[in-house]
Amino acid sequence: KIEEKFLPDLLKLVACRWSVGMLGGRARQAYYIVGRQGDSLFYLDPHGVKPAVTRVSEAREALYSAPPLKMHARELNPGLALAFYFKDVADFREFLEFLSFLDGSILRRASAQRPHASSSHSL
Repeated sequence: KIEEKFLPDLLKLVACRWSVGMLGGRARQAYYIVGRQGDSLFYLDPHGVKPAVTRVSEAREALYSAPPLKMHARELNPGLALAFYFKDVADFREFLEFLSFLDGSILRRASAQRPHASSSHSL
């Protein structure tokens, strides 16, 4: 399970405006985490396949036919990947400023394990 000290930052990252989700889950179960409410995470199970929607009238039934899946953030396995979308460099810089307001423990852990590139690029 994920260390408790990482949860506050992780929950803020999942909820930030740049987040497009997170890949994570429990042991031997991978999910696409799409949002949060409090300490609970909402997720989709990518292993369940549904037929393609061909008409708008079918979309509601296809999207809402199953109840949302939910788990507590403490149940997460530490092997996860966060995904973000930035429309331009200015948006990315704003995200970097947002990161400076986090506790930082999760970021220090990630950067310590990140492989170093032979060349670096500055923004």
